[in-house]
Amino acid sequence: MQVRRRLVIFVQGYNAHSPVEYFQNFLREYRLTCGHHGLNGEIGAIGETPEDSSANWDVITKGGEWQVETNYRLLRWDDLVQKDYERAAWWKIVQMYRTTGIALLNGAFGRMLKKNWRFAAISFFPIFLITALMLFGSFIGLLCMNLVIALRAPELVAKFVGVVTGLGGFGSLLWLTEPLTGLLKWCDEAASIDEFVNGKRKDWGQRLDAFAREVTEAVRDSDADEQSSSATDLARCSLSMCWSVRSPATPRLAARAHASSCSHWAPACRWLASTRRPRGSATGCGNSPRRPASIGSMCNRAMIFSVLRRSIP
Repeated sequence: MQVRRRLVIFVQGYNAHSPVEYFQNFLREYRLTCGHHGLNGEIGAIGETPEDSSANWDVITKGGEWQVETNYRLLRWDDLVQKDYERAAWWKIVQMYRTTGIALLNGAFGRMLKKNWRFAAISFFPIFLITALMLFGSFIGLLCMNLVIALRAPELVAKFVGVVTGLGGFGSLLWLTEPLTGLLKWCDEAASIDEFVNGKRKDWGQRLDAFAREVTEAVRDSDADEQSSSATDLARCSLSMCWSVRSPATPRLAARAHASSCSHWAPACRWLASTRRPRGSATGCGNSPRRPASIGSMCNRAMIFSVLRRSIP
């Protein structure tokens, strides 16, 4: 069947990019794609919902004898992420060590390691990098302290110089490498999801409720021939389940989106099926039952999976 109308739902990851930035990136890449494939396209203006939980724009693409009208919906929470970025750097670092310790003690790291050692290594990369920067800063502090001692300065003065230069060295290294590593943003992500799991982020809960309403209403009111999601981690799986559960009027479309999305994210569903979740539970991918899942400290998974749990009555 030829697709003439399409609905695409994109769930924003943990970043502070505004809808305008996403739209500009889309506009640039869309023009490049059309030029490369010899297509013609028209892009409408970006619009936002009154609750500021999403943004959307329409695209008409023409090629040969076919034409496709696509409605893009961006589920956004950049305003909440931006508030997280404004927290003190020292607090973020302390929380990163805290959440890492919890992951080691409750067995989450062990489960990740068994399923995918590369994923486990990436998850613990921030703590390794922070520790390396601290060790290098300590080396600078010890070097300066010994230098002051060699100049026969009082021991108290030498220690003070060592502490100040050590902290300064660590802070400088962190500031210089942040544009490349995004280390503090990783710390924000770990701290924020820990707060969310422990019920300390009511603003996230309210935004997730808005996401769930947006998804179900968009699918229910859409006359698209095809519906799809584009996002990180479990977004596709959770959104497709929202369609299949909350869109009885369009079972054919929901089934198609559900099948394509769940097959793509089956490994992620299997990983969650082997874990435990201490607070609440959620249904499995498709119609397959599974045990409650432990989301751990991965922000995108917890956020998107919570959309699913809010969408199913």
